[in-house]
Order: sequence, then C-alpha cells, then structure tokens
Amino acid sequence: MDKWEKLKGKAITACGGTLKDPSRYPSREYKGMQVYFCNQDCLREFEEDPDRFMSGQVMHPVGREE
Repeated sequence: MDKWEKLKGKAITACGGTLKDPSRYPSREYKGMQVYFCNQDCLREFEEDPDRFMSGQVMHPVGREE
C-alpha cells in the first residue's frame, strides 16, 4: 500500500496536507482519489507530469507570472 492509498477518502493537498473546505481549491483525480492544489500554478505543474509532481520531483511553484 503506497502513501496515497492510506489517504483515500480524505481531502488532501498535493503536498500531503488536509483541508477543511476543499471546495475552495482546484483539484484533479490522481490514482483514484481527488487531490487538491493550493493554487492554479500548482495545478498546472501537476498537469504537466502528475507522477513527477506527486513524488516531489517538481519544485513547488511560487506565484509565477504569465
């Protein structure tokens, strides 16, 4: 059982935190569970390579400009 299996059924952020009000955050499904992101930049990074992002191989974006 990997770390994501243990968290099924909980509202978690991509960095492993839990949320009281997940409806306020962007989210996507990952390995059968809904994962939430602190902002749209994190979501975009996740969408580029979900496995790398979730394994921690991608640096957490900090409010980059578009």
